[in-house]
Amino acid sequence: MKFLKWISAAVLALAAFAFFATFAVDSYATGKSGIYQLVEPRTTEDLFGDGGVGTEIGSPQAFVILDEKAVLPSPPGDSKRYLNKTYLDQTSSYPLQLQTVKFVTGTTRLVSGIAMVLSAVGLWFVRRKLAKPA
Repeated sequence: MKFLKWISAAVLALAAFAFFATFAVDSYATGKSGIYQLVEPRTTEDLFGDGGVGTEIGSPQAFVILDEKAVLPSPPGDSKRYLNKTYLDQTSSYPLQLQTVKFVTGTTRLVSGIAMVLSAVGLWFVRRKLAKPA
């Protein structure tokens, strides 16, 4: 029974750490995120004077950007922020979407919360059994 007591206490401590760590990860990712449009830059724009950034891929998404070199400068009068797909492919560093981070941290928070409750109940049960004389 003492072994179960230590296991329950360890699971409770690890689950509590994971639960509270998700708040820090979520906050950090939100701080590093922004709405960006992924683009494939064109090299022919300089020849034709098009002035566009490149071929847009998909719709603007909330990305977590850790490498600022991937952000392209916006043309004058354009309020969008652009991500250079070519640079991301060359460096093999594709940014995370913020919704993925939110999903993973939310799921981890839920699972670790359940683990905290179950291990607290197990710890209470084992302590109660150890306190009673046989």
